Amino acid sequence: MLTTRLQNSKILKFRTFAFGSIAALLLSLLITPTSANASIKYSSIASGFLHTCALSTDGDVYCWGNNEVGQLGQGNVGDPALLPVKVPGLGRVSQLTVGATHNCAISQGKAYCWGQNGNGKLGSGSDAQSNSPILVKDLDSVTQISANRLSTCAVTSSKNVYCWGDNFAGMLGTGDTKGSLVPVMVKGLTGIKAVSTAYNHACAMSDAATLFCWGDNANGQLGIQGATSSYTPALVPNLPKIKKVSLGAGHTCVITDSNRVMCWGYGEKGQVGHGENSPTLAPNLVAELASVKDVQSGRFHTCALTDKNEVFCWGAGDTGQLGTGKTTDFNRPTKVINLTRTNSLGSISSFSAHTCVIDQDGKYNCWGAGDSGQLGNGSRNSLSAPLVNSSGTTTTTTKPSSGVDLSVTIKCKKGSSVREVTGAAPKCPSGFTIVKEAKPKSVFYLDLKNGCYSYNFPVTAQAILSGPNYKTLYPASCTGRYHVQVIFSGKIKTASPSGLPTQAEASENCGQKYIAAMGQPAPRQIAPDATYLYWLFPDAGFEAKKYPSKLVCTLIKTDISYTYIQAQSKPLARN
Repeated sequence: MLTTRLQNSKILKFRTFAFGSIAALLLSLLITPTSANASIKYSSIASGFLHTCALSTDGDVYCWGNNEVGQLGQGNVGDPALLPVKVPGLGRVSQLTVGATHNCAISQGKAYCWGQNGNGKLGSGSDAQSNSPILVKDLDSVTQISANRLSTCAVTSSKNVYCWGDNFAGMLGTGDTKGSLVPVMVKGLTGIKAVSTAYNHACAMSDAATLFCWGDNANGQLGIQGATSSYTPALVPNLPKIKKVSLGAGHTCVITDSNRVMCWGYGEKGQVGHGENSPTLAPNLVAELASVKDVQSGRFHTCALTDKNEVFCWGAGDTGQLGTGKTTDFNRPTKVINLTRTNSLGSISSFSAHTCVIDQDGKYNCWGAGDSGQLGNGSRNSLSAPLVNSSGTTTTTTKPSSGVDLSVTIKCKKGSSVREVTGAAPKCPSGFTIVKEAKPKSVFYLDLKNGCYSYNFPVTAQAILSGPNYKTLYPASCTGRYHVQVIFSGKIKTASPSGLPTQAEASENCGQKYIAAMGQPAPRQIAPDATYLYWLFPDAGFEAKKYPSKLVCTLIKTDISYTYIQAQSKPLARN
């Protein structure tokens, strides 16, 4: 039983029977960013799983997006930040790296990390999470650092490599699979210039422009044929001299000394860029690209910046991370649209599904998955291409230039004059009357004027207990004191081993749907006559086969005269 006491001492009680799961209720989904400043200029940017961080030209770190495990560095956990917030306590930072759920930075030769730490990847000597930057133990004179999903590695001024965190696949390079809460030296490596980490493998580039890799090799990501793994660094054979290395979840890419891109490893989504969707066990040239300045590998996609400052991406495109204006995969490089004057390409975690760049004015532009606010444009919409004229901290329009369009268009009439107004919650100008409203098919709306609710496909809904009898509300109903509207029913991506979304994932996804439908965040407190957010997991029990949904998000509007509601999740008849 969840009981919420209102300011006027009235009590609302909610009882949910979600067949074994507990439905969270009425969470506020936004925090107010206090440090977002349009005048900030950024020198680099990096994307994590559900968050993003950038380094300013002043040496300050700013982060935004998900803050479930303290990855925003604000000293707490909580709701996402949709715009940049400054990470305090770091001093002047010279390099920033972003993992899936943690970040690290170099300041005056010392390494500091913060965020999730279940496997010791913060290097603090314990596995305790840190919501603020914490010093990495036993590590001095750090010149370069790379964080990823489960581990972190760094290069020191002595040109040795140290790694820490999880080691289930030998990615610490110590010759075994024993993890470490503090940095340990990688065996057999000297004269190293840079290191790059991924989910279960790592690679290091030497001063001699050779490449050494270690960890898992199930998909050929080490570039070493005939070996399933290597617990110590192994030289990648048949590779020209290189300038840069970047690792994805199961693939590896480099820039050669002739400025060409070569990739190998897992290729099911086309992320190795060879025109096929299959693994490549040895370095192979990405033929379409020449004169490349930078390459970055994400979970299942890869991007490159050319000497003409054009960005090309390839691989998985399901969240729009390729920037083509579509959500389809491409197994060859495809030019990102809407970009001009790009200066640098953001690094991408091997668990990331969004992409960012910095332009020549020091502003960032991000696209791809945005459901946690990780695009930093003030919304939780995903985008299949960069926003045109993005300011780096705010958007100039409520209607994305491409990607997920959740805006509403209305036609307003005054005499013979007709105007169209578009936005999240558009209103007619003074003296005009609305004559037509066009809403996206994927978004569902509550008719607050007539007290009705609506949905346009058969989904699991709610049975509402109204007084002594159950009253089921169907789309044509405008009676009853409680009105329920399903705004989403379907599967969502989850990191949960059970396959069932966590409460935090439900909060983020349903919160985005609420903003799309209502034009504002869900209310922070229950109040009479409010329209608030509620979700459940209908597939947690015997109804799973009949209603194969991972998550159902609903709006509930209460009559102002009622203060007591009991909600029982129960499938209604299909229409």
